[in-house]
Amino acid sequence: MTIETGVWRIDEGASPVLLTGMDIEERLEDALENDISILDERLMVIGRQVATSNRKNLDLLAIDEEGDLTVIELKRDKTPRDSVAQVLDYGSWIHNLTTADIEEIFADFQVTYGKSQAPESLSDAMKEKFKGTPDDYNADHRLLIAASTLDPQTERIVDYLREVHRVDINVAFFQAFVDSERQYLVRAWLRENKRLSNDSDTEAADKGEWNGEWFVNVGEGEHRSWNDARKYGFISAGGAHRFEKAMKRLQVGDTVWAYVSGHGYVGYGEVHTEAVRGDDFLVTDGTGEKPITQCGLEASKAFDEQHEEWFVGVDWIKEVPREEAVFERNKMYWHRGVAARPKVLTWQETVDRLRALWGVAVDSTTTPHHPTQASPSDPTSA
Repeated sequence: MTIETGVWRIDEGASPVLLTGMDIEERLEDALENDISILDERLMVIGRQVATSNRKNLDLLAIDEEGDLTVIELKRDKTPRDSVAQVLDYGSWIHNLTTADIEEIFADFQVTYGKSQAPESLSDAMKEKFKGTPDDYNADHRLLIAASTLDPQTERIVDYLREVHRVDINVAFFQAFVDSERQYLVRAWLRENKRLSNDSDTEAADKGEWNGEWFVNVGEGEHRSWNDARKYGFISAGGAHRFEKAMKRLQVGDTVWAYVSGHGYVGYGEVHTEAVRGDDFLVTDGTGEKPITQCGLEASKAFDEQHEEWFVGVDWIKEVPREEAVFERNKMYWHRGVAARPKVLTWQETVDRLRALWGVAVDSTTTPHHPTQASPSDPTSA
């Protein structure tokens, strides 16, 4: 898509400000490093020309107050389609970065680009920029392409990734104008600059208090399966310290809404055991209590020692097969992280909608967040 922007000076009539032919993409990296608010004021740059495992350099890496990373890729002389492929490749790389990796990238950035020969810590920089530090780092990430134009085919690819596969990807268009000796930079977005997960929404109208119920993302693959989780009563995650940490945040008595990426909400339950390694997790079936390692799970590598999966026991109050998952696009909350405590109004709206659809009501005899299965005639189920 070509962004056509007109600028006029109106101090003495309407005089057009001319679009300059300068190569803004050659100068944009410097501009964004020096002032990332040109792109997004919610970000802090932590890396430039970051060397990745595929022997390519990521243009700019930034972080937000939630500890989530943002890849910023400048199109330069690449074709628009190559830019999309490149930024997806970078996304697959940063997905597995640990907190220690991010701290090292930030330290290198400060030394290499003259910020400081005695780098400040990431946590100190976060406190200075955002007035606090996150509970976790890199639970989620965002992909941004900076360009002057985008062809229709690539625009469709970006929209497909956003709408169908829910990849948090967007394009920022920049154009430069010259007025006498002054130059101006104009920015526009392909789609609204808003995190798809809703978690980083900064508009006051969308803010709310956490309702005490957790969002949990149920992974699917060789290390875990929703069929196993619903059959034996658990949720699990592993493969990195941050996933172990996410599991350990869940406490006995917490209520959770389970979500399978690409499908929707599949279950609602109450935590009954804290996080333990797979070797220590016990389940009860018709033969009595036994280790989960003896249950023959669908997930073929659930107990891979190198991966180290962590299990949290859950009493499912409501659960459905993956094929019956519930998700209403552009209406329901979702998040890429393993476990989240959403503080946006979309979360409560999602919870209310799921309760109505599944007939799950709040049990007023216990606490506001310990539910029971409601009967069809129960007025609170609607």
